[in-house]
Amino acid sequence: MSRSMYIDTSVLPSNVLNLRDDEFYSIIDELTGSEEAELMKIQSIRSVHSFLRIENIFDVLSFDSTEINSMKRSICFFLEDQSYLIKPGIKASVQYLRDLFTKKQKEMYNNLQRDHSNNHYTISTQTSMVSSMEPSQLNMSTTVVIDHRSFLVQSIDEWCLRNSDSLGVIDLKLIEGSDFFISVPSVNGDSIQIRCGCRTLAKLPRQGVHFQLSNYYRHLKTGKCSMIRSKLRSSAAVAQQTSGIDEAEQRLSQRSSTLQTTVTSSHTTDAVIQSKRKRTSNHNRKMKKNR
Repeated sequence: MSRSMYIDTSVLPSNVLNLRDDEFYSIIDELTGSEEAELMKIQSIRSVHSFLRIENIFDVLSFDSTEINSMKRSICFFLEDQSYLIKPGIKASVQYLRDLFTKKQKEMYNNLQRDHSNNHYTISTQTSMVSSMEPSQLNMSTTVVIDHRSFLVQSIDEWCLRNSDSLGVIDLKLIEGSDFFISVPSVNGDSIQIRCGCRTLAKLPRQGVHFQLSNYYRHLKTGKCSMIRSKLRSSAAVAQQTSGIDEAEQRLSQRSSTLQTTVTSSHTTDAVIQSKRKRTSNHNRKMKKNR
């Protein structure tokens, strides 16, 4: 019946899920009573989260100890056969707490999800609006902060995938902090500098809300970049090693094939010799028998 009743979570403080120990027990005492608070305290149930993780907090009453027996006398009826019955009011109060805290937990989760969706929509809308602005419209009053570093790093990753074969470098990957270094501009900066691993500086002009990497890409393709040449040598060494392994495996396969052919031929020869010996032996026995 209690599950179908309206549960009003406004009776709870907004930070109820963060309350622990005495503050938590105080809320339990206020909402239900001292017996329910003591039942949780004796089991070291110190917060809403730990309470909701325990399926049945009355299971502890099945144990025999001085503290638990004292608790039984306040929340249970003792029957003539020495068994006990938990008072219905106590059971209802604990179920009410479970329903109340569960609903509060769901409400807070839904609020977080809604706030996240609203923030995501707001940022997407603002970014779209800023993208449509002219460069002259971008100033310090613009509220959207573009993550230039992430945009540039992602662009470089995509460029590496497209140009790995043309540069002759196997699985080309440029790492920020070792292969290139980005200086993040101010909000209204008109350009940004990127320093290659070979210490060459490239100036990246702004186009719209982002910066263009064409100058940096042009440097990488000149053939003069020592960082790219180093990666090219490493790639060639890996390719040569792989080729050597392939050739070794091919030679081993050929040797195995030759050895198998030799063994098969040897077995065939042995079989022929054994057959001839057998026929000769049979012929000799017949000759002796005829004599």
